[in-house]
Amino acid sequence: MPLTDIDFLYPQIIMPHGGAITAATNIPINGTGDIQVWICQADEDMTITQVGCHVTTRTGSPGNTATGLRLGITYIDATTGFPTTTPTPTWANATFSGAAGTAYQEFNATTGITQNQNLIATLITPVTITRGTVFGICVDANAGTWSDPSNLINIRSGFVSTYPSYNFPYSTGILSGGSNVDNTVDCPTFLYRSSTKTYGQPYETVSSLNNNSGSTPDEYGMYFRLPTGTTSTYQISGVRLGCLVAANFDVILYDTNGTTVLASVTADVDIQNQTTHGVYNYLFTGTTLPTLTAGSYYRLVVRPSTGTAMGPVQYFTFRTDADKTAILGSADDVQYTSRTNAGGWTQDTNRLFAMQAIVVALDTGTATGGMLVHPGMTGGMRG
Repeated sequence: MPLTDIDFLYPQIIMPHGGAITAATNIPINGTGDIQVWICQADEDMTITQVGCHVTTRTGSPGNTATGLRLGITYIDATTGFPTTTPTPTWANATFSGAAGTAYQEFNATTGITQNQNLIATLITPVTITRGTVFGICVDANAGTWSDPSNLINIRSGFVSTYPSYNFPYSTGILSGGSNVDNTVDCPTFLYRSSTKTYGQPYETVSSLNNNSGSTPDEYGMYFRLPTGTTSTYQISGVRLGCLVAANFDVILYDTNGTTVLASVTADVDIQNQTTHGVYNYLFTGTTLPTLTAGSYYRLVVRPSTGTAMGPVQYFTFRTDADKTAILGSADDVQYTSRTNAGGWTQDTNRLFAMQAIVVALDTGTATGGMLVHPGMTGGMRG
């Protein structure tokens, strides 16, 4: 069947904008009753079994009791936009009816959490909600000793310098004294899970590579496939890359064998020198684009071509491979890949590279599932 012109980016991950992606200012939980909440909407009908947020650091012995910290789901007051009955939130029940329930897990905030990692709460009572329902994912300093600056934890509200930039969902905090603190960031980081899928923005960490032709690795990028339900064949014209160009590098599309070059382009620092970390398009040279097969894996990578570091590029790490289902139809559809000196390729299923394929044509005549928009993402794909 003939290919139909179309234009979208794959996968739909956050990308740097106006600088490298960095963590937003930490939110200190340092007084009994302090809360941090991510206010969001359900992507679809679901039963939520777990929720999560990112704990960056801990100081002293905060909440040093089995009930010291609560993490779970709260109702949101339609008038105030904050959790109901603050500063002590009303935790949701199984049917999200408005009555008090036990949709949370309690932790000893001193011994029961790990720093610089997403904290995952398995709800005592899973919550069944419908598409579009507004709810809160809430951290509550419930009991024990909390004080500033001696006994506290810091919660990451999200990332800044990202595209897209989200106004909703958003994060906000309420101090134990009653004052409201709005902590809206470009990309709030939180997650919630059903038994089959993760939702939200579950990025755990963001890291940078700034390699040259003699580094390990010297080729890195994404190992990817389009799900077979979206199309039978397709074409990509190049990549959108989050980077700061400091030296020449190549962008290469490898065939399924990881050896045959299907398309490439050289980023020339004399032409494309960029002084700001952001997103830049690199389009393949040549008159004919290769036709790729859905369901087959290919590699899109960058390869520094000189002994000078090419400039920083970023990648994201997730707590689990399954958390990538917040972005992908299947967690393994896109993986981080790398190699050194044209050796064997290595994949990391818990990472995603800050790169997107520019898909420009699909064979829509034989698709079995059609193209669907990923919940909450413009132009994304769901398998």
